[in-house]
Amino acid sequence: MDAYAEKYMDFHSFEATSAKEIGLRPAIVYDFLCAVCLDKSRHNVDIHDGVAWVRLSMRDLKQIFPYMCGKSISDSIKKLVDRGLVNVGHYDEDHNVTNWYSVE
Repeated sequence: MDAYAEKYMDFHSFEATSAKEIGLRPAIVYDFLCAVCLDKSRHNVDIHDGVAWVRLSMRDLKQIFPYMCGKSISDSIKKLVDRGLVNVGHYDEDHNVTNWYSVE
C-alpha cells in the first residue's frame, strides 16, 4: 500500500456540504483522496502531468475503508469521476492495471 495513504487510514472525515451533494460514502472517499494527494503534492511525490497521484488497488481501498464493500467503493469512485472531482490514471511502467487517483 502507498505509504502516504497509510498515514490517513485511521481517520476518515467528510464535509457536510459534499455529503449532501454527492452522498456520504463518496464524500468520505473524496476527503481521503484529497488529504493523500495534498500531502504528496507538498512533498513533490508521485507527480505526473503536474499533479500528485496516489496508486491504490481495490485491495488497498478495502483495507482503507473496511466498513464499505467493494461495490460501494467502486460506485463512490465512479460518482466522483463522473462529477469531475477525481481523475483515474495508469502510470505503472509494467502495465499493471492498478489505478492511480488524483483530485481536482
